[in-house]
Amino acid sequence: MTKLSTSVVTARHRCRTEKGSGLIGTVFGMCAFLAFMTLAVNTLVGLYAVSVATAIGNDVVHGVAALPEPRQETALNAADASARRRLEGFGNVELQWLETDGSVGLRVTADRPSLLPRSLARRSALTTIDRTVWARREVLR
Repeated sequence: MTKLSTSVVTARHRCRTEKGSGLIGTVFGMCAFLAFMTLAVNTLVGLYAVSVATAIGNDVVHGVAALPEPRQETALNAADASARRRLEGFGNVELQWLETDGSVGLRVTADRPSLLPRSLARRSALTTIDRTVWARREVLR
């Protein structure tokens, strides 16, 4: 019986002396985990936003490239309005149409969404989305 009573006393003594000793480490670990999780989510949101802007630009450019050769100004304005309507969730959207001999392009510039505080987001170079999408004109021969 003495062996059992000494193990209980040792366990009680250990609980009293080590009580609360892991609090600072646990708080620091949770803060580090949350910081890394915030950075990961911010990266994923940014990558998704770039993918959406590129896909919308690609859709609009291919639609314009498929138009018959004497392109009407109303069709280009409709394509521009469609792209702006689809990108309205982004801030500061700018669209610039580009043309060469055999292709048409669209440069999409917009503010990149961020979950970080503005002071940290401004310090990074990833504050804007700037994509240029090109498509060959479809010409009947």
